[in-house]
Amino acid sequence: MASRHSLRETQNELNYQGRIVPYTLRYMKQRKKTIGMKVKRNGEVEVLAPTHCCEAQVELFVSARAPWIIAKLDEFASVQSNTKSNNISYLGEQYELNIQENAPDYAIEFHTDEQLNKSVLISLAALTNASVNISPEDHARAYLDAWYKQQAHKIFSERLEYFSQQLPWVKRRPPLKIRKMKTRWGSCSSKGNINLNLHLIKAPLHCIDEVICHELCHLQQMNHSPAFYALMDRHLPNWKESSDYLKAFAREHIQYD
Repeated sequence: MASRHSLRETQNELNYQGRIVPYTLRYMKQRKKTIGMKVKRNGEVEVLAPTHCCEAQVELFVSARAPWIIAKLDEFASVQSNTKSNNISYLGEQYELNIQENAPDYAIEFHTDEQLNKSVLISLAALTNASVNISPEDHARAYLDAWYKQQAHKIFSERLEYFSQQLPWVKRRPPLKIRKMKTRWGSCSSKGNINLNLHLIKAPLHCIDEVICHELCHLQQMNHSPAFYALMDRHLPNWKESSDYLKAFAREHIQYD
């Protein structure tokens, strides 16, 4: 069935080195001049074409981009596998996740064994609403998400207070909001409010410091000019290493959560 933005759609297949990849071809209502493509996180491939294109043109377009399509599908599959696996991140460390159901109360305990393997035990109290149908894994993730928020408020507030005292142009600790963001680690509004990405609690402390210092420097330089980076160099000399670390960390742990 075509969407409200397309005239019609068909289901097609790409055969690349014996690997079959289904994709949806949509002819768009808008005055689209070129063929476009989306590879979604759930593994769906969508091709958007103007009405004047024939399917042979689309097939050539898709075939030419086959290596990229396969690479993106494998990337998304790998990330989703990591997300669904029994591992979590907290302050830059990886922990094997273990779940205890029907515990007396909710709790999170971190352990390191003799071989220095790190694990976390999440104890889950029984759900009082019998009509709620949720898997132990989803139940644990929901509790973990709430715990992340609690820890983020504590740690982010402490580090924001620290840097607010270190940077001479900051007269008081700015208001802080924490939420999940897909494309930013943090932001600073024109009113001086600081927003931090909840996922940052999964990263090492030096990365948290880099993002907080970065946003506070925007209170002095609301741009990314040489003057802004001079402030970063002066007050957090190793910020570039932390920034590069965060980019790699996001690709592996954050973007598809």
